[in-house]
Formats: sequence, C-alpha cells, structure tokens
Amino acid sequence: ISGNTYYLTTWSRDNTDNTPNSELWNVSASTFVFDSSVPVSAVQLPVAYTTYSVLGSISGTVNDEPALTDVTKTSAGVQGVEFTIQRQPDALYYQGTADSWGAIKWIAASTTTANPTAWNSSAMPPWAHNTRYWIVARSSDRANNVESITAGIFTSSRSIHFDSAVATAAVNNR
Repeated sequence: ISGNTYYLTTWSRDNTDNTPNSELWNVSASTFVFDSSVPVSAVQLPVAYTTYSVLGSISGTVNDEPALTDVTKTSAGVQGVEFTIQRQPDALYYQGTADSWGAIKWIAASTTTANPTAWNSSAMPPWAHNTRYWIVARSSDRANNVESITAGIFTSSRSIHFDSAVATAAVNNR
C-alpha cells in the first residue's frame, strides 16, 4: 500500500553437507517506503485569467502524497518541479532562454530545501503584447512518480493574458 514502511530481511540456509543443518545466516535487512502516489504541484503566481503588463517570476507549492492527506503515511519526498509556458496564438513553448520557442520543453524550477513545499522561477520569456499564455507545472518524487498535467489542470496550470501597451488618456476642455 502506498505510503507504508516495510522492513525486509533476507536469509539463507546451509544445506551443503546433506544433513539437517538448521543454521540460518542473516544476509541483509532493510527498511523502505513504498510510494506509488504522485506529488501535487500548484501555481500560485501568476493568478489565473489575469491580464499582466509585467511578470518577472512564477511560483507555487508542491507536496508529495500520501503523507499530505494522511499523517500516518510516509512519502518518498519531492524530487523537483518543472514548468512549461505555451504561447497560445501559435501553440509554441518557451525553450528557457532568450526569445526561443519550439516543441514542448520542461524547465526546472528552483526549490530551496531537500524536501520542498514551494518552488519558483525567474526564467521568463519576453512577453508579447496582446498575447495569451498557458503556464503548467508538474512535479516528481524520489520514487520517480511524475504528476500528470491533465489530473491537475486547474491547480497546476494558469492561463494569463499580456497587455504591454501603455494606457493613454485625453482630457477635453470644452
């Protein structure tokens, strides 16, 4: 069962002289955690369905199940968080440097602890005026479970719009 801790002992029996020799030899013992649950990430910044003129970083949270929802369980721990940014008009993905766009690319986010609960990144593209973007995060744990982006479509993704035009105003004196 995912999240349970198991203790495993291996041993061998010596029967080489064809007599009932009941000596047992302890070879090895180990404790391990079985974790088949995927971690869960969420995007906190940017806010979904918001229009931005400047966005210098993105950030969010991450937790590894099953310990998140059941304190009696143990998790393997978060390995890392990645994100991707898709430009909506042409469905191309940010490649992580300069103004480079192409096939989907997952970019590593920064985490600050060995078992992180938060992530962030300032690896941002040059945002284009009047353009919609889709930002998706996914996480993985030390048991190599990777979060499905379709399972967390509402928490691990954000759709934003960019408007970098300067607002203008005119005063008419009549």
